[in-house]
Parts: sequence; C-alpha cells; structure tokens
Amino acid sequence: MTSVELAMRLCRWLTVKDLAMLPADGRVDVLNAMNAGLQRFYELAPAPYKLTAFAGVLPAPRRVTVSVTKGSAVFGGYVAVAGDKGCTIQIDGDQLENEITASNGLLDVYQGETGARGATIYGDVLRVDSVIRRFIDDPALENGAILTKEDGYRRWGGFCWPPGMKFGRRRTHRRVGMPRHYWLESVGQSQGGRPAFLLRVDALPDRDYRLRINGELAPRKLRFGDLQTPVELPIEDSFVESKLLPLCAAALTDSPLWENNKILSRIDSRAGQAAADIALISPTIDVPRNRVFTPKGW
Repeated sequence: MTSVELAMRLCRWLTVKDLAMLPADGRVDVLNAMNAGLQRFYELAPAPYKLTAFAGVLPAPRRVTVSVTKGSAVFGGYVAVAGDKGCTIQIDGDQLENEITASNGLLDVYQGETGARGATIYGDVLRVDSVIRRFIDDPALENGAILTKEDGYRRWGGFCWPPGMKFGRRRTHRRVGMPRHYWLESVGQSQGGRPAFLLRVDALPDRDYRLRINGELAPRKLRFGDLQTPVELPIEDSFVESKLLPLCAAALTDSPLWENNKILSRIDSRAGQAAADIALISPTIDVPRNRVFTPKGW
C-alpha cells in the first residue's frame, strides 16, 4: 500500500473526506497520524522485522598535502570530502594527532610551523546514519575478528595505551594496525550534525578493513510530499488494514477535523486490539522442520 492510499482511508473519518481538498493543517494531522502509527507498529513488532545487516570499510591511510597556519584550526590545499569527517589526520610537524571536522576544518588548532605540510589521513571511523537505532552485536571484521566496545578509550580522548599502563597516562600517537576495540561518538545531531554517530576504532588502520554490523532500524519517516506523490509504506500489505490503520486512526482522533466523537471508544478499542495482535506476530520466518527420526540400530 502507498502513502496516498493510507491517507485517503484516514480521510473517511474527517469532516473533509477528499484528500485533495484537505487544508494544510489537516494534511499535517494525517501525516502525523501515519508516522505515529508506523512508529507504534515497529515499537511493538518482533525484532526480525526491524533488523538488518550493514557493512562498511575502514579505508587505508593516504597521504595529502595541506596548507596550515600555526594556532589555526583551518587548513587549505586539500578539500576534505564527506567520508573524511571524523577521520584522524596526522600533520607533519605537529606532535599530536588531529581530527577533520569540515571540508577545511580541524578539531584542534595546529601547533606546528606555518606552511605546506604533508599529512596522513587515517580511516579510523565509520559513519553511522540515524536510521540505525541500535547495534544488536559487536562489529565483525572480514577476517572474523570481533571488535569489542571499550568506552575507556573514548573517556581518555581516543588514545590507546600498552598493556600494563595505567589509565590516564595516554600516548601521543595511537597504534597503527588492525583494530581491536571501538566506541561511538556523537556528532551534534541536535544542531544538524551529520552523520548521527561515528563508530571509531582504537587503532589507526594500516589497510582497508571491511566490517559488518547487525543493527535495529528506526522506521522510515513519511514526508509532506508523500501525501501527493505516493511512496510504498515500509510495512507488509497484510498488516495495513488490521494493524496499522487502527493505530493511525487512534492518533488522528486528536485532529480538530475529526468528525464523529461518538465512535472514539470503538477507535481506541480497535487500536488496543491491533497493538495486542502485533505482539503476537511470529518473530521468525524460518521454515519448520520435522526433527523426528528413527534412532540408529532400531
């Protein structure tokens, strides 16, 4: 089913029953009800309906030339691309590692000599889009190694320490090689920062490392334009009338355009039944197999 088809079904409960004639505030009410219904459905749905595997690459280090000024966090001579955001950069002449925050910006001010300098960009971060609500398990590298979450690295600024070294005595440079640990860093999403999170590893990768993660997806959000240009709903058609539609209708009862207040109790009852039915959806799509057999020797 499409977004427009669902919106047309919801309009039957409003004083304006034609979607094309619905005023802007009424369209907002319908859109909010549709998104609320989808969000409620996926809050209640079994985990398999929300899980996915996504992959990424921690790229090998590469050399660039940048123009830097002592005491400044701005560089020139190289325009960082979107995939560089968050990556560690080691600029020749600066004792400490730095981080790329924009196409020409650094997190920390450069403390080396002014001029053109060689620099190494390490791919120690993976961009995590906001559609991923949470990780189900730890990331796995292509060689089968599992990265373990270690927030201690994040607390101490991302610098790693050799075995036996006490916390707080951080090194100037991180190890270069295969990652062993990871942590998540926020990127100021409340201020429009993208991506939503960065997955950072403890070591600076010495080559390309492919990794795979299982995550739980947040439901796709419908937009205002989807009420005019139809898009497929992110839900099975068999769930729409019996489960999604009652949830959307219950959310729509708050609209000033709701027509019949006498049926509110019935709408709430249907929404409650839909929520109970969603919880009973089979959590697996595996093919059942008969394990009965004749024991050896019989």
